[in-house]
Amino acid sequence: MHQAIVLPPTLTASLDPHLEQATLHELNNALTRAFSEISARGGMIS
Repeated sequence: MHQAIVLPPTLTASLDPHLEQATLHELNNALTRAFSEISARGGMIS
């Protein structure tokens, strides 16, 4: 049987809220561009 190892939370919880918002905004923009590019190529292949 395996034993789970639980690590304490890291300091990333104290990330600056403005920095976090900027990061989320950049991620959202990148995803939007990626999906636009996929759509322009005819969508995802299933």
